[in-house]
Amino acid sequence: MGDDLGSSNAAAPWGYLALLTIWPVALGVAYGMSRWRPGPATAMARLGSLDGVRGFLALAVMAHHFRIAWTWRLTGRWELPAETLFKNLGPAGVIVFFMITGFLFWGKLVDAKGRLDVPRFAIARVFRIYPAYLLSLAGIAALSWAAADTVSALPAPEARSSLWTWLTFGFSPDIGFRGTPEAHLINAGVIWTLQYEWVFYAALPVLGLVLLALRPGGTARVAALVIVAALMSLVPAAPIDWFQWHIAAGFAYGALSSEALRGRALARALRGRAAAILGLAALGAMLALPGYPFGALAFLLLWIPFSAVAAGNTMFGTLASRPAVALGDASYSLYLFHGLFVFIFFRVVPVEALGHAAVWLGLPLVAAAASAFALLCFRLVEAPSMAAGRRLAGRGRSPRPSEEVAP
Repeated sequence: MGDDLGSSNAAAPWGYLALLTIWPVALGVAYGMSRWRPGPATAMARLGSLDGVRGFLALAVMAHHFRIAWTWRLTGRWELPAETLFKNLGPAGVIVFFMITGFLFWGKLVDAKGRLDVPRFAIARVFRIYPAYLLSLAGIAALSWAAADTVSALPAPEARSSLWTWLTFGFSPDIGFRGTPEAHLINAGVIWTLQYEWVFYAALPVLGLVLLALRPGGTARVAALVIVAALMSLVPAAPIDWFQWHIAAGFAYGALSSEALRGRALARALRGRAAAILGLAALGAMLALPGYPFGALAFLLLWIPFSAVAAGNTMFGTLASRPAVALGDASYSLYLFHGLFVFIFFRVVPVEALGHAAVWLGLPLVAAAASAFALLCFRLVEAPSMAAGRRLAGRGRSPRPSEEVAP
């Protein structure tokens, strides 16, 4: 069973068929839950197609991690899949998530003429990100305990250190106690992207000061962002400690879209059918790229469909549907928790004894379970915590988009 798992044939044809099912399955769950108990449709009036696309991005990351976890279960190695499509799905989702963040917050900063209300912004971000994240840490701890052959206490300093590492979006094999040594992979290691998000948040006051000092016009801002995006995406894949500049280029590309779409003619053109077709073609080209999935060409290809969606292109109506928007609202929870469901699946199911077709059936099952949980988490955890953050930071004022969107 595991002998050919590392080959590019492991996903043919069942993996690709399973992949095709996860989006309608997840949208079906979102549709059913919205009929059972309509949730807060905050996104539809707020960000349009951007909200509709976020659920699709989280599902792409989930499919990527499902394939990786399968290899990990059989070989003990956490490594990129052999299949080009599954290899590129996760990075594509992460890159576009970063573009969304850059688009939203750069636009907010420019509209405010560089003046960022740092305390209010920080409170909103903490209440947006931490409640669901803390719940995910509780899930990781529970699974680490359950999956461990033996559980042992840590000395108090080590316990505090491991907990602090997790609370600051780092990785530790322990989570307040010594459970399974695989604890840092129970959630598929997704929290590394939150480190990048917080670096971008920390840079916003500096960017605001630059805008205040230089007061550049729109053309100058576009030119500067083109240069920054190009330089960042071309930096070799060498980290400064854990931070890699080329991966963070997505923020710059998102900011560039924010500036470019201030031109009404361009925005109107990107909402058309031709732009949708071009965007889907560029997405397909990115997903077919061989080699390193965070290369400069990948960013450029993804920037095309992203800009169209940011302009309001619904991709033939798909991104404007209520299920897509509902799943987009829950995309942060889906991103945080899908790894736990993947972990449970590969712990419970005897994949060594099953054929490829049987294991691939798990992908839509995991998508359904993770989507249902994410939708509940949004309603019961995320939405109330965002409301609490608004009350604390804004004293009852209307929420700003940046206070509600998922990272």
